[in-house]
Amino acid sequence: MWINDTTLASWVSRVKRAGGDGTLSVPEREELARLRQENTLPRDHRHAETAADRTYNAVGGVTRRLPGYEP
Repeated sequence: MWINDTTLASWVSRVKRAGGDGTLSVPEREELARLRQENTLPRDHRHAETAADRTYNAVGGVTRRLPGYEP
């Protein structure tokens, strides 16, 4: 990703004025970890649905629903 030099300088200036050193606080790191975890869940769910759809189509659309399966 390319960032304009002026934009980057502006961001650095804002951080310095705010008294930050560019590192994340403990709550910010925890939130980032939580958001990253949440972000992976939909991808895993989409993959599971795709695999189920392939299985369903491979047997001609006749399958039993597994316990706990919710489309």
